[in-house]
Amino acid sequence: MKKIEQKAIRFIKEKNLIEKGEHLLVSLSGGADSVFALLFLNKFKSYFDVNLSAFHLNHLLRGKDAEADEQFCFELCCSLSIPIYSARKRVKHFAAKNKLSLEEAGREIRYEELERIRKKIKADKIVTAHNSDDNSETILLNLFKGTGLQGLKGIPIKRGSIIRPFLSLEKIEITNYLENNNIPYRNDLTNFEENFTRNLIRHKILLLAKEHINPSVNTSLFNLSEKVSQIEEELLKQNFKDICKVKNSDLVIDVKSSGELNETLFGEMVKKKLRQNFSYIVNTINNRKLFRLIDNQKGTKIELGNGIEALRERDEIIIRKTKKEKPIYKNIKINSSASTPKGKLTIRVIESIDEDFADKEKNVEYVSGNNLSDLFILRNWKNGDKFIPLGMKGFKKISDFLNDEKVRASEKSEILVLENNGNIIWVVGLRIDDRVKITNNTKRKIELCLK
Repeated sequence: MKKIEQKAIRFIKEKNLIEKGEHLLVSLSGGADSVFALLFLNKFKSYFDVNLSAFHLNHLLRGKDAEADEQFCFELCCSLSIPIYSARKRVKHFAAKNKLSLEEAGREIRYEELERIRKKIKADKIVTAHNSDDNSETILLNLFKGTGLQGLKGIPIKRGSIIRPFLSLEKIEITNYLENNNIPYRNDLTNFEENFTRNLIRHKILLLAKEHINPSVNTSLFNLSEKVSQIEEELLKQNFKDICKVKNSDLVIDVKSSGELNETLFGEMVKKKLRQNFSYIVNTINNRKLFRLIDNQKGTKIELGNGIEALRERDEIIIRKTKKEKPIYKNIKINSSASTPKGKLTIRVIESIDEDFADKEKNVEYVSGNNLSDLFILRNWKNGDKFIPLGMKGFKKISDFLNDEKVRASEKSEILVLENNGNIIWVVGLRIDDRVKITNNTKRKIELCLK
């Protein structure tokens, strides 16, 4: 066993990155790092007891070179009898549309596609071939951009379903291994264009640092990133309990408390909770949108994708699975019932009323049927609806009434109204109309019951 292989195995074991019986999806670009990753895992797949698949993304940026990369990856996987999946995405178009750099856009799309394929083939983990040089470049790039604590963390060893088993290896170790064993790989010529900021750090700044300051700069920066990660983890643990909670399968974030966090800590907190509760990896764009929700008005909603949405409530941000409810519109005759998402609604004529009915649950109401027809309509409320709330003299819009009742924005769409003769007589579960209240002149008493 070669030294580089021993080093990789030791790192994988130390960080508990791979478990027996797992199915691993390897991100394969055709470059030296990903080729080494695939070959290494294939060589030691019996040792780790794993199954392998690969994924290649064609960014549609480099014409025939990109097609050659794709062909190379397919031929490599074919020679190893490893299943390979691929996608072609217009990264340049996505970058312009979302105001991202090509590097950021490529990363967003790549991870989105990797996760899609992982779920499709039911793989346990995604393997990316980042090395210690990549980690050093990321830390320095973040440092120069002023990203603070978050930037010093570098590239995480684990993130959700993603693992990076080769972060302990240097680029030179990987390329030497491949060349000494006559193993071909593809070179992306854009890696040598210094108009890309990362390449400037890679080919000049880091090389100078290794030559004149510290030959082991990669190791030093990797150790720094681990320490910073540990410190941030402790900070997040302290904030999680009071700020971010799970209620009825929803993720509930306290607005006031989260407003005291900076965007970095807020983003890390939400990322972790979304991974835990929804197996969802939030991207940079949506993370910024979530942070901005703190200052948005109540009722603001954003779609995060993958069937998840976030809503700004009065004092909270609710993150939940998107609800797709069918509109409700039902005719109900007197002395009959109808099923609703909230339960069974029964409307019946009664002889007498319990004197203490006003203290009972709001899902049971008694109204005067003197001027009501025998046909009722149960439906969703809509903008423009109004009624006269019990105890008031004038009309009030349902939307204003719900605000006064402090109904959460996430629950407003679930509110139903009961209509008779074109008038709303009950905002179900909340208030009856003053015009149908029981009086001494009531001749026909009607019970409305939702259970």
